[in-house]
Amino acid sequence: MPLVKIETRKSWRASQKAEIMEAIHTAMREALKIPEIDLGFNLKV
Repeated sequence: MPLVKIETRKSWRASQKAEIMEAIHTAMREALKIPEIDLGFNLKV
């Protein structure tokens, strides 16, 4: 299970954070064939 650390600016809206997390999760599911329920994220603002 891969772990992803995402650092964003404090000025990012919640919707922007959700969009980037979804895009990364989708890419990992397609490229690494991880399960859809595997959410190894660490979001640092």
